Amino acid sequence: MTAAARQRDGDRITLDQGRALIEAAQWAGMSAEQVAALMVGVTGCEAPERLTRKGWADLMNRFVAGGFRHPAVPMVTAVQLATLDEMRRALGIDDRGFVGLVRRIGGVASRHRLDGAGFLAVWGWLARAGVIVPVPGHGFMSRVMVRTVHEAAYQQGMDAGMLVTVLAEVGGVLRASQLDEQAFVRLALMFQARGFMRSAPAPRVPGDPGMVTQAQANLLWRLWVDVGGWKGDMSPAALDAAIGSLLGAGGGLVTLTRRGAAAIIDRFMVPRLTDRRAAEAARDPPDRSPSTGQDGAEEHQGRGARRQRNGGRR
Repeated sequence: MTAAARQRDGDRITLDQGRALIEAAQWAGMSAEQVAALMVGVTGCEAPERLTRKGWADLMNRFVAGGFRHPAVPMVTAVQLATLDEMRRALGIDDRGFVGLVRRIGGVASRHRLDGAGFLAVWGWLARAGVIVPVPGHGFMSRVMVRTVHEAAYQQGMDAGMLVTVLAEVGGVLRASQLDEQAFVRLALMFQARGFMRSAPAPRVPGDPGMVTQAQANLLWRLWVDVGGWKGDMSPAALDAAIGSLLGAGGGLVTLTRRGAAAIIDRFMVPRLTDRRAAEAARDPPDRSPSTGQDGAEEHQGRGARRQRNGGRR
């Protein structure tokens, strides 16, 4: 057997991975024909016996994003597991004790079967025991990718706490910037399955004195995309036309003054804030404890929103 042939054989999926794929297809209620079509679409491979480990991972990400879990599909990385090892050894916990801890806190028989939330649960227990090693980042996420995650969460009505929960479950991290490649792909697929569509960047404005600032343009664009534009048209030209209609004159975004931009932002924002407060009032008990700092956070957010509407001035 040549070296190239050995390399190809070594890149094939294992029996456990093949079984995981079958279980995932059964879990999703897919027929053999549907699985074959998905395999070709995702990996370009027509036969399961030719599927590589990379192709298998790409395929399984589709199922994991929908909620499928299997021991053969790792949810945490070797770096994250090494972090747990470093922490438990510093506390003097031996292998047997650590297995018991993982079973009790993480709910699985082996650390290799921890999902993202299980990893953070074990990490939190070890941290509270007195040894803190930061949750590792991976250096994979760019600023654009982090913004994409936050934009997707915003579009789908997730608050900060809900986003942290999703990040923990999918990637075993607390911040979007800490995601690795596999976790980011799974998260993106999950958001796409729920209808997320990434918007185009906000139009640029000159920012001349007294005229609309880029901060106002960014906020106005975000609100415009959030309401779905005009009859589904979210293009900059449609926004210019809407601004012209509101003002009774042409010119669009770049011709707005700061005051005019603030007025239009308020026109978009007030109904959204009213709906959001009504939803929060229905969801949260009316006698929230002031010790939570919620009121202070809302006041801080309100000041930030007012500064952005007014062009970033303090």
